[in-house]
Amino acid sequence: MQKTLIALAVLALSAASQAAPAEEGVPLHPINDARYTITTDYVHESGKTDQLKSSGDGVALRGRVDIPLAQQHAIRGEVGYQYLDSDVKADGEKIINDARNHNMDVYSGYMFSPSGFKNGGLRVGGGLGYSHGKSNVHGHQTDPDGDAVDARADNLYMKAQVEYEQPLGSGWSITPWTDAQVSLYRRVKEQYTQIEYASDGKYRQNSYNLGLGMDVNKQVGADTSLSFGSYYRYTHDKSTSFTHEGANIDVPKTNRHSFGVRGGVRF
Repeated sequence: MQKTLIALAVLALSAASQAAPAEEGVPLHPINDARYTITTDYVHESGKTDQLKSSGDGVALRGRVDIPLAQQHAIRGEVGYQYLDSDVKADGEKIINDARNHNMDVYSGYMFSPSGFKNGGLRVGGGLGYSHGKSNVHGHQTDPDGDAVDARADNLYMKAQVEYEQPLGSGWSITPWTDAQVSLYRRVKEQYTQIEYASDGKYRQNSYNLGLGMDVNKQVGADTSLSFGSYYRYTHDKSTSFTHEGANIDVPKTNRHSFGVRGGVRF
């Protein structure tokens, strides 16, 4: 699956570059003609790791900017922060209560739009991103002597994305979208010193995720629109193993499903 996602990302970038016509169009002012989007999200996430099941709710703040290089070409930048409170159950019994999960994300990539970025239509592209996440679970165990530990993860990833903005008239438009992310280098650190190990555990883990959503936009000014929508994201962290202080430790796979609704402004 991971190789398939890498191939799709490469194909998306290749298609974007090959679709560009020889005529670049009238150059745009990179700042005055940039488009910015700021949203606030409500997120619900559920996950499964072996016999452990997690469920959490939280909020996210996201920003996006498309800076045009010409009528049909742009650099896209994204930044986001997500916070979740989550519980974990084992065989139906709660073992983690209100764990704190934080994730920060930055992304930069290229986008191609045959009809121009302010005229709706197809947009396709891809690029590279970096995320940093941390889970604070050790102090939220229902059993103070439990073996759950806090963790940190750093992830360098590649993303391909496709969206299509369709005007509906009277200032309304819809934008269905999809994206695929695959990790290039993901490193996890678990604080084993919290459970009497001499050092923390560190290992690499492969991961990918797929997103699908729909945004609705309503123009309220010459260059301003309200934007709201919903989305679904599936994330898969692959199983792995590593050696720590002479012992072989297996890390099981994790599957997560996220559902979100968001609202904001585009200008």
